[in-house]
Amino acid sequence: MPLVICPIHGRAGGELVSHQLDIIVSDRLGWSQASLAHSITLAFEDIEYPGYMLQADIAKVVQLGGIHEGNGIYRFTDEGAMETAIGMFTAACTYCLHELIKTQAAR
Repeated sequence: MPLVICPIHGRAGGELVSHQLDIIVSDRLGWSQASLAHSITLAFEDIEYPGYMLQADIAKVVQLGGIHEGNGIYRFTDEGAMETAIGMFTAACTYCLHELIKTQAAR
């Protein structure tokens, strides 16, 4: 688990999120209008990378060759495409992300 320095929570564990979702997580004032965060797992052979993305980011995963297997799992047959998809991730504060998700669930 990555470690992040959060302005709200201080030193905290990090969750893998897309770069666009990281911008939303960091903007607490915009949470009421934010796009939904989706749990996703990128998979290649026996390797899995769980994280969170926006729907637009998931569309990019599909464009890269990710095949939806259900339950948010997108499997790759090409290692290079998988690496490119992993490059879409950055780390965001776990606590902030889960607060955002609770806010979205309450809508």
